[in-house]
This record gives sequence, C-alpha cells and structure tokens, in this order.
Amino acid sequence: MKLYLDEDLSARVAKALRKLGYDVVSSHEVGNDGLPDEAQLSYAVSPRFWSWWRAAIPGARLEHRYGR
Repeated sequence: MKLYLDEDLSARVAKALRKLGYDVVSSHEVGNDGLPDEAQLSYAVSPRFWSWWRAAIPGARLEHRYGR
C-alpha cells in the first residue's frame, strides 16, 4: 500500500512512516504543494495511493465525500 500525504503533513511524518515500513509519497516530493484540495485529492485517489490528508473546514466536505 502506498500512502500520499498532503502538504499539511510535514516531511517528518513521511520520514517516520517510512521508518515503520510504509511506502510514502508526500506532496512536497511530487511538486503538489500549493495546489487546491480538489487537485490534491485528484492526485491522491489515483489507483497508486491510499491518501492521508487534512483539510480546513471547507475541505471537510471533500473528506466526507471521498474519504475512506
């Protein structure tokens, strides 16, 4: 399982997860920082990843609609 971390999660989180054996890619590493939540989510829900992201209150609808 490959995890995709939104820019709200620091590089330290990615590093810690890798030490635990997870395959992790962060938005920092793929040049997605600064993209709107919708674009982050489109990237994250591709067949390559499980996603882990946090959003401000307006983005909560996206988590509810797409998250699992």
